[in-house]
Amino acid sequence: MITCYKAKTNGDMKFISSLFCPKNCKYMRMNKQTPAAVKKSISPLRIHYIIKTGSQNIGWFNLRKPFDSTIGMFGMIIDKPFQGQGFGQEAMKLIKQEAKKIGIKKLLLEVESKNFKAINLYVGFGFKATRRFIEMEKKI
Repeated sequence: MITCYKAKTNGDMKFISSLFCPKNCKYMRMNKQTPAAVKKSISPLRIHYIIKTGSQNIGWFNLRKPFDSTIGMFGMIIDKPFQGQGFGQEAMKLIKQEAKKIGIKKLLLEVESKNFKAINLYVGFGFKATRRFIEMEKKI
């Protein structure tokens, strides 16, 4: 069983920033996060949560919503050693619970098209693909 709490301390910020690394972010556009950058991003419109099992921190999620809106977005990372153990499914329940507390009635997310485990998780919780984006690049 997992629980969550709002990230507040410098230790919380350090833990969150540590999750933004190649082992955890295989399918994410990863920008290195510093504890200071994580702390700076906290606002009434963006809340960071630490996911834990017992006394062990195992992951993070955040909830973001535009001011005065009932639509929100979230991001989630389960630390690599804890992936594949059902914690993502449990975290989805916590995300829904916390979203309701702050007035979110509709959740949006972005997921990499090749991240089949995440897609299956989200589909299992009732998410449906709504748009298709094409990312393009060119070296110059």
